[in-house]
Amino acid sequence: MRTTLAQVLGVKLSPDLRLQIAAAAQREGISDSAWLRQRALDALGTVSAPDAASGRRPRVAPEDQAALAGAVRDLGEATVALAAVPSRHADATAALQRARETIVPIVIGFERRPS
Repeated sequence: MRTTLAQVLGVKLSPDLRLQIAAAAQREGISDSAWLRQRALDALGTVSAPDAASGRRPRVAPEDQAALAGAVRDLGEATVALAAVPSRHADATAALQRARETIVPIVIGFERRPS
């Protein structure tokens, strides 16, 4: 989902503050503008879906990243097995099941994590 924000606010910053904002935004994995919008929403105690839409990205824990990478490999292996060697259907089915058992709990867990 892409949100269109209608207004532009020109703000002049010192080079030092600009660099600090850029570094903070990079640490959080978001754009400078999203970082500033989130700070403004927090400071004002305001909720705005369009302004927050490009805010903080959900963090994916390293162990979840590794598990998802393994699941994607399983999906790749299963696809190759199904397409190339019909006798490997059991291997493909097992790989698909492993991928499903990994992906589903992680993705469902994203909904429960604080942003």
